[in-house]
Amino acid sequence: MEYASEMDLLFFEPKLHIDAAGASQTLIEGTGALAGSGFTIAGGSFVGAGIQSRMVLTLRGLVSGCFVIASVESATHLTAGPLTAGIEREPPAASPIGTASDLPYAIRSFWAQRIAVSRELEAAAGAGPESGATILNPWNLRMATALGTLALIFAALSDQPGADARVAKAATDYRGRYERARRNVRLDLDFDGDGEAELRVGLNERVLKRV
Repeated sequence: MEYASEMDLLFFEPKLHIDAAGASQTLIEGTGALAGSGFTIAGGSFVGAGIQSRMVLTLRGLVSGCFVIASVESATHLTAGPLTAGIEREPPAASPIGTASDLPYAIRSFWAQRIAVSRELEAAAGAGPESGATILNPWNLRMATALGTLALIFAALSDQPGADARVAKAATDYRGRYERARRNVRLDLDFDGDGEAELRVGLNERVLKRV
């Protein structure tokens, strides 16, 4: 399971999917037409590329920036809008972006980094796949997962030729914020599948009371 989405990363880095493209996986790209909050492509398939809400649409040209995908209506049409709040459970409602045709776009993913951090946090809680445990409050991992993902992204960018000192500093800063966020996480674990927590844990230590 992944505990943060592409949308969550924008809260910290509003242009991440443009500025850090070199550390991402491009799921689909090309040109399309923008009308308000709707974006339509003539070729390719959003469905075939696995595009979902909470992913990020990047646009270049007359309209540019990173926008949160609110919904995918068909293989060739989706709705999106700017991020309007912080880390939320649901994507924001689509709101008008602009109007343009033949607009270059890309949808990129930092899935590899997000899943690596998610697995690290599960292991630290003693809730990895082999444990048989279900995390009843996975929302509590969202902030730490997003910060850890950003730490990995900027660490990868800092290793690329020509990277400047600001990238390395961002990697260090996000690593520190990740470690601090981890210390604040508390998770309820269900081991017998009854939907009730048998154990409440912090990360790397089981020091809290049974519930």
